[in-house]
Amino acid sequence: MPDKTVFVQAGIFIILLFTMSRLVFKPLQKIFMLRKSKTALLIEEAGHIEAEAKGAEDSCEKIMEKALSEARVEKEKLVQEGLKTEAELKSAARKEIDKIISESELKIAKTRKEAEASLERDIPMLAEEIVGKILQ
Repeated sequence: MPDKTVFVQAGIFIILLFTMSRLVFKPLQKIFMLRKSKTALLIEEAGHIEAEAKGAEDSCEKIMEKALSEARVEKEKLVQEGLKTEAELKSAARKEIDKIISESELKIAKTRKEAEASLERDIPMLAEEIVGKILQ
């Protein structure tokens, strides 16, 4: 026959189980459920924030691509303007050089003609001097 203490132990166990259920297990279960719902809300919020960040990143990339494209166009425009200015400066320099060369050629031709004319005038006198020296 079973010992009478088994019934007392079973009674204490049931009372303790009932007490623990009301004082510990149910409050812990509520805490776990609350924690689980908060975690689910935080995960959902993180998903929304991640979606917003992805949208902002895509928007930023589009803006960067647009800015880069505009910068390339502006750079090409500046390069073309620089090449045009370079061509204009070279053309002006060539014209100035051609003008200086033409003026110099005219001066040289004029000086040469003057020298030839001077020599032509001095030929009779030089001839007389040479003949005079030879005959002396």
